[in-house]
Amino acid sequence: MALLVPLVGAGTIAASVVCIIVYVDIGRRTVTTGRVLRTTVLGAAAFGGFLLPHVFETRLEYLYLGRIKPEPVLVSPYEWLLVNIATGVLVCVTVLSLYFVGSRYTSDDGF
Repeated sequence: MALLVPLVGAGTIAASVVCIIVYVDIGRRTVTTGRVLRTTVLGAAAFGGFLLPHVFETRLEYLYLGRIKPEPVLVSPYEWLLVNIATGVLVCVTVLSLYFVGSRYTSDDGF
């Protein structure tokens, strides 16, 4: 529970950045339909990406401590916080990449 507050803070900042990037990109491409909807959905997906490490904490802990770093000498809370934030950033970058690839190869009629 102690790691939830920093994840929510980082998620809020990242979601705001994603919303700004998407809103500016849609305005640059002069898409008129669904501008606010696209911005809101992608911002919520980016924010949700930072909550995923908290929801799937046991699986992430198994992956990191069992597979990536099998013999930890000492695991500090800051290291675990960094792993959680890195997972959120990875999801955020994936959401933005999917948006940019999808928006270039689809029509602008709907979402």
